[in-house]
Amino acid sequence: MTIPALERGLAVGGKERSEVEISYPGMLVTGADDAGVEAATKAVKTQLAFYGSTRPTPGTRVARLGRSADRAQTRCPNMAPGRRWPA
Repeated sequence: MTIPALERGLAVGGKERSEVEISYPGMLVTGADDAGVEAATKAVKTQLAFYGSTRPTPGTRVARLGRSADRAQTRCPNMAPGRRWPA
């Protein structure tokens, strides 16, 4: 979904694919023991919930989470003030 959209945007803007770089800041959970993994998992879930809680502009909603996650994108901002997202 991302690459075709990028290519369409480049075409509209008259740019070449070689003019852009794509990076992906993945999140990894590690720990020295089960308790460490559990703590790291909770931290990553909290970070992802925060990202989901920010209200996107209409043009970024699909790009950020994909079409199947549209419902979550609508619900998360309402859950964030009370930190009511599932852990």
